[in-house]
Amino acid sequence: MLKKYSVYSGENDQLIFIPQQASVFDDPKYKDYDFTQTELIKGTVGREHE
Repeated sequence: MLKKYSVYSGENDQLIFIPQQASVFDDPKYKDYDFTQTELIKGTVGREHE
């Protein structure tokens, strides 16, 4: 099986290879699934350590 990679240029001319993975959003068995979040998040998100 041939593996596919996304290639990016990093600092100091580094090449970064990240293996591509299948997305759940492209999976046909989830084509009609509603991924909308229904749970409420309590508190302020992103300010946990202030």
